Amino acid sequence: MEHNKMRADTSAPVGFWGPPTSTIDWCELNYEHSNYVAEFWNTISNSLFVLLGLYGLYRSIKLGFEPRFHLQFIGVMVTGFGSAMFHGTLQYVYQQCDETPMVWAMLVWIYIVYNNEIEQIPIKNAGNYVIAFLTTMGVVFTVIHAIYRFTTVFQVFFGLLAVFTCARMCMHYAEVKDPRARAVARSYVTSALIGFGFWLLDYHYCHTLRGLPVNPQGHAWWHIFMGISSYHGPIFMQYVRMEQLQKKVRIHDACLGIQTIIIENGSVKPKQIMRSSVGFWGPPTSTIDWCETNYEHSYYIAEFWNTISNSLFVLLGLYGFGSAMFHGTLQHVYQQCDETPMVWSILAWIYIVYNNEIEQIPIKHASSYVIAFLTIIGVIFTVVHAIYRFTTVFQVFFGILAVLGAGRLCMHYAEVKDPRARAVARSYVTSSLIGFVFWIMDYHYCHIVRGLPVNPQGHAWWHVFMGISTYHGPIFMQYVRMEQLKKKVRIYDTCVGIQTIVVEDNGPDSPKKPKQL
Repeated sequence: MEHNKMRADTSAPVGFWGPPTSTIDWCELNYEHSNYVAEFWNTISNSLFVLLGLYGLYRSIKLGFEPRFHLQFIGVMVTGFGSAMFHGTLQYVYQQCDETPMVWAMLVWIYIVYNNEIEQIPIKNAGNYVIAFLTTMGVVFTVIHAIYRFTTVFQVFFGLLAVFTCARMCMHYAEVKDPRARAVARSYVTSALIGFGFWLLDYHYCHTLRGLPVNPQGHAWWHIFMGISSYHGPIFMQYVRMEQLQKKVRIHDACLGIQTIIIENGSVKPKQIMRSSVGFWGPPTSTIDWCETNYEHSYYIAEFWNTISNSLFVLLGLYGFGSAMFHGTLQHVYQQCDETPMVWSILAWIYIVYNNEIEQIPIKHASSYVIAFLTIIGVIFTVVHAIYRFTTVFQVFFGILAVLGAGRLCMHYAEVKDPRARAVARSYVTSSLIGFVFWIMDYHYCHIVRGLPVNPQGHAWWHVFMGISTYHGPIFMQYVRMEQLKKKVRIYDTCVGIQTIVVEDNGPDSPKKPKQL
């Protein structure tokens, strides 16, 4: 209470992000160094989380450790990014991006340090049950924390998880004899304790710190020491894991007091995680296995280029995750995560391009009936496709819907006069056609492609061109919609051939934003 009262009495400038909406406003003065960064030192100090997490992830993948270690380092990085977003804005939505990944990373950490006990549970697939339990715990926390904003409950919950893992770490420490490995474990504990001391100082004694000639920036130091701790902890557990697998392993100084792990005789992977022709996800169960050679570049990614090429979908429109899951695993359940969203997206696209016709249907609430009809189609497809795995039927069904959408878009194209908007529409169509050619090549002529000196990765190029197409299509329809609403609108170049839409300000007499927008 004293902390919150002190912060409430402090007059602070309001910068780019507006007044703070977070449940905590730390001791650093807001917008002191930049109009765009609320807490400057608390923001940039997160760089250590990102750098050490990235380095740890790189080493973990290179040495072939199990995915749980990869996830832990990813959690460290995500926490760093989330914390920077929180302290840079002091907005509650970004506070969630800080606190929620902390809990998820801690749940992964529990799985790592208690892996011995988990493997000894006398239940078949016990590890999967534990993962399901921890995942459920994370989901429940995420939802409840987003609703109720319980800062103190979060802090206590996180603290209990930290103590729970630290206790097991101490038991591992007692079993390890190598002095350098033990030093890494001590660094994990002592860095966490020193960081926690700074956290307490900044959180509870801000009124005292404000009276000092210089603010010691306690929360920034918390980030630095916790960055070291959250890196050295997994390094120590990797050492423990290698000893369990009877590998010859040693701790190696990287730089500036940061250690890493070295497996003697090269990057030798543990026997149970050695790369094979099958790979981590096992034999393919999907109904399609594309032309890219499986597990050629990574033991954990079935089709490397077909997976990472989905990044353009994600960057331009926040879709493509399902396709990445499918190509990364070649498992049927994830194939559903690729194909089913494609159908749902094309149904939404049908509603967009035929919106004029829908609005002219002489029935009250016609659009609601159309939405219900399209939703029913989507549900029926989802269920039937999950049961019968009909690849060709899916492809034909999707193709018919795509042609149906493209036909109406061409009619919109004929009505639009602006050359830049028309260019966006042409990009939608041509990108689709080029991508489709690559798809045909990869799907039907793989026997020829495999004979080439270099595989052109046709399906990956399908992803790239379809990523552009599925972005430019909605942009063009947004332009059409704005023209229908008599808005002054123009197409604007962003970068590398990607356009966006800009709605001009028509002044105080401009019509208000329509309810449906």
